[in-house]
Amino acid sequence: GARYLPISAMRYDSGEEVDFSPEGMKRLEKEFSVLTPSAITDFLETYYARMPFHNPAFQAIFKAMEEDEVPLLFHCTSGKDRTGVAAMLILLALGASRETAIADYLETNRCRAEEFRKLEAARGSLEETHPEEWELLVIGFGVLQKFIEAALDAIIERYGTWDAYFESEFGLDRQRLQNLRDKYLE
Repeated sequence: GARYLPISAMRYDSGEEVDFSPEGMKRLEKEFSVLTPSAITDFLETYYARMPFHNPAFQAIFKAMEEDEVPLLFHCTSGKDRTGVAAMLILLALGASRETAIADYLETNRCRAEEFRKLEAARGSLEETHPEEWELLVIGFGVLQKFIEAALDAIIERYGTWDAYFESEFGLDRQRLQNLRDKYLE
């Protein structure tokens, strides 16, 4: 009995889900093509800072975890941005430190090291000669620490503690968080 729940973790200000279908991606690429590299990174930093709040996709993940609907598979188009924030939230809920959550998120770059090597071989040393273009390639194929830190900082800025965040956003008070830890940690 597997269930598929197509819930976008990214929404427009209107509340409408962002369309990540192939057609939707073409529209997004067109919108982004007119932006400068720094405007794109600024947008993504803001996007990461907003993602942890009132997010139906993340609410569904924690509901599934509480109701023993596991194993659980969650994903996004590239498997690193929305998926990375979801994984970060799970780690924090289970008691991991901020540093551990960041290190886990950055594993994406290690796992995609071969893609980066191929890009370097094909494009030359962009990191040194054109750092903004290199940053866009990293964004496309990997992750930047400042993005996950934007999400973490936004949570602490709004709620002060991880516990207050999980209680307000997911109804997970200390006892329910402890129940998750007892269930999923050895």
